[in-house]
Amino acid sequence: MHLAVIRSLVEQQLRSLPVSTRVIIVHPEFQLRYLVIADAVQAGAYYARLSGAELSQSAVQTQIDDSVQALRQETNRRRARNDLIIDECDRAQPEALAKVVSSLLGSRAIGRIFLVSRALLFHILAHDHLITQTRIVPTLEQAHLLDYSKSPPGVATIEVRAFGRGRVQVSGRSVNEWGGALPRSMFFYLLDRGMVARSDIFRTFWPKMSVGDATNVFHVTKRKVSEVLGVSLTQFGAGFYHLASDLRIAYDVNLFTEAYNLSQVSQGEEAIEHLERALDLYRGDFLQGLESPWIVERREELRALYQDALASLAHRHYERGDTHTAYAACLRAAAHDPTREDLAQMILTLAKDRRSFHDGEIVYSRLKDALRLRHDLDPEATTRLLYEQLRGIAART
Repeated sequence: MHLAVIRSLVEQQLRSLPVSTRVIIVHPEFQLRYLVIADAVQAGAYYARLSGAELSQSAVQTQIDDSVQALRQETNRRRARNDLIIDECDRAQPEALAKVVSSLLGSRAIGRIFLVSRALLFHILAHDHLITQTRIVPTLEQAHLLDYSKSPPGVATIEVRAFGRGRVQVSGRSVNEWGGALPRSMFFYLLDRGMVARSDIFRTFWPKMSVGDATNVFHVTKRKVSEVLGVSLTQFGAGFYHLASDLRIAYDVNLFTEAYNLSQVSQGEEAIEHLERALDLYRGDFLQGLESPWIVERREELRALYQDALASLAHRHYERGDTHTAYAACLRAAAHDPTREDLAQMILTLAKDRRSFHDGEIVYSRLKDALRLRHDLDPEATTRLLYEQLRGIAART
């Protein structure tokens, strides 16, 4: 997403908060947390960054008091009411932080309290008197930024990030111990498929086993997945296993493919926004480090979609006449798939106007080598002509 769009989203969500909201948890998965901090500081908020580990209530309060006092002396002014930013909250003991926040809410000198942490502060949300005054900002389910302060009671939330090495959280609790590679792989398979027949599961995991043996192993593995998660992941009906209806699931792969698909049926700025959202979600290849055949196949499918999203973004910007952004997008896309002649041709065309001769040389060289290695082909005549034209201009410059 464009920085301007992200900033607008944050500002809009902050403006829409009711007066009763006194505690704002900055979403830990929001990669541009500094935007919220910078805007609040610029508006006059006090800033306190905690240091140390397992800080007690008194230690947290002391560090906040010291930071506030230093800022008051530095600015040489006192306001009747100031917002307060507490950074690196995860350095405090959970209950200690909750008690400090509760105490600060009783102070007339403190307006809103911004809590910044590397992990979601569920112990704040666990207190009834705090959760009623707390909101998480920013939230956008399509970007995998969930609002836990509005989670339905009794509904487990499973957050899954399969791009990269694979991360799973159940209602904020990280799942790190799976009891073996098979339950972990089975979890991701069932989640990724959404609905699958038992025969497909057996064919994927135990193709050489008898149906009876495969059935026994499957039920043991499925039970282990439920034990690890603390909830049942699937239900069985109409001959298929499907994801349980009483779960709230956020899965980055589904969000990525949804954004990509929307971009293909959208136009103009809307298509670009969908593509940028898809690219933001792709934070590495699918389940890096796992090499089961089904994972490798799925990884290649998703990588191909990612490469196509990169190329589509370049073409969309080029069609809009935004050659500067299109050029940068082309270089990024060509680096991921050097065999795309449409990208190489766009880069060579734009490089002539930009006098970016070195970029053109590199892209053409990579294209030529990749086509020869993978397909035993040479670049098309149009591509060769564009390259020769670029070389000619470079020679005369």
